Amino acid sequence: MGLGICHTCDAIILFGGIRRDGYHYCSRRCAEEAEMGRAVEMVPEEVAEQEAMRVRGDPCPDCGRADAGVDLRASHRCTGYLLHTSVVTERRICCRFCGARHALRAIAHSLLFGWWGFPLGPILTPIVVLRDLFVMIPRVRRSPSPALVEAVRLDIAAGVLAQGQLPPVPLLPSGD
Repeated sequence: MGLGICHTCDAIILFGGIRRDGYHYCSRRCAEEAEMGRAVEMVPEEVAEQEAMRVRGDPCPDCGRADAGVDLRASHRCTGYLLHTSVVTERRICCRFCGARHALRAIAHSLLFGWWGFPLGPILTPIVVLRDLFVMIPRVRRSPSPALVEAVRLDIAAGVLAQGQLPPVPLLPSGD
C-alpha cells in the first residue's frame, strides 16, 4: 500500500482522505475545490462576459448609484502584530466611488496598524498604501475587467453546484 497524493494540492495522504470520482483528496475542502474547478470549466467564457457586462450596468450594490462603473475592486490592509505582519486583500463588486472609500479606509488602517510588525511592518506598510493609492486612480473602461469576468464565472459555477447539477467527471489519466 503506497502513499496517496491529493489530486488538488499534491499533499501526501498518510491515512484516510476522500475518494471521489476516481481521485484521492486529502480533505473535503480539496474535493470541493476540484468539483468547483470542473464546474467553472463548464461555464463558457462568452456567457461569463455577457453576465459581467450586465453586472457592470447594474447599480452599485453598496451605494445604489447607477452608471458609476461597477467592477471588481480591491483594497489592501496591512496589520502588524509585533513579530508578524499580515497583509489582507479584500475584493468587492462596487462602483469606483465605493471602491475609493474602501481603499481610503484600508489606507487609514494600514497607516495606524501596519508599522507595528517587525521586521516587515515598516517595509510592507508603504507598499500596501501605495497599492491602495494606485487602485484609486480612475480608469475609463468600457468592458468589464478580467477579474470581474472570473468572479462572475465563479458565481455562475457556484449556482450550478448549489442546484445539485454536478459537473461531468473528466476521464482519468492513464496510469491511475
